[in-house]
Amino acid sequence: MPAPTAKLSSSADGSVRRRWKTRLPRAYLEASGGTARIGGDSVVAADELPFEYMLNALRLIDGVPAADFAERTGLPASSIEPAIAQARAKGWLEGRTDQLKTTALGQRFLNDVIASFLA
Repeated sequence: MPAPTAKLSSSADGSVRRRWKTRLPRAYLEASGGTARIGGDSVVAADELPFEYMLNALRLIDGVPAADFAERTGLPASSIEPAIAQARAKGWLEGRTDQLKTTALGQRFLNDVIASFLA
């Protein structure tokens, strides 16, 4: 299981990778910039990309442009449309179609909002 400080990034081959740091601060500091500070690294499966993207995007208070989803994941926006519609119906996401942004209620229930994007 990755540590909460995981980072998503696009690699040279176009895949999305999840990298996380060593959990224990002492071990991280002892690695002193070496590769031992990396706790792990893995390719994110295509069916996990919506969840991974929303995990990072929806915690941003100002939201993200909706077009970024397709650009960053390589998946069509239609792949998350049912979850988006459900979150909007519950009052968790704003109704704007050009932006993905949680409402105040959505911020309070952010774990539930993000979980709705699990495959």
